[in-house]
Amino acid sequence: MPETEFRLTPHETLELHELLGNRITMLKKLNVSKTSVRNSALTGFIDDAIDRKTVEIREIQDFLDKRSPDTMQ
Repeated sequence: MPETEFRLTPHETLELHELLGNRITMLKKLNVSKTSVRNSALTGFIDDAIDRKTVEIREIQDFLDKRSPDTMQ
């Protein structure tokens, strides 16, 4: 199904920026926590969480870029 072009309302944009900030904060906390973990299973879990947060951040950024007024025609 093709993606329909639309603009975000200011409120939606603000919500997504807050969500993005939240994900970035979580990623930073995971990176800090990882340095003090000695258990390899827990380190693997944290690595997976870091990978997921990185993907989520990239997806939100891509979504916002596509909905930016500068990219809309």
